[in-house]
Amino acid sequence: GAKNNGCNESYGSCETTNITYTNYVKGLMSGKCQGCHSGTSPQGNLKLTNYAEVKASAQSGRLVGSMAWETGYSRMPKNGQQLPVCTTDKIRAWINDGMPE
Repeated sequence: GAKNNGCNESYGSCETTNITYTNYVKGLMSGKCQGCHSGTSPQGNLKLTNYAEVKASAQSGRLVGSMAWETGYSRMPKNGQQLPVCTTDKIRAWINDGMPE
């Protein structure tokens, strides 16, 4: 039978067009980031709970730097595995497209 590869972003090609906060980034933040980066005492004093907060982190370079494990940034998710390259590519594409909501 056919393999169920529907939720594996690393399988096949990585679609990076038409990425918006609403159709991709919001779900990623909710599923992978907000467990630590929300509430009254977010880790690193960084909240990622809404468009404005995520956009500010993206504009500073902190969002991609941490996700891509770049030198000088805290590796995220903390104590977890690095996110797939496709995930980071989608966030870079969103930023390069002007961070549409």
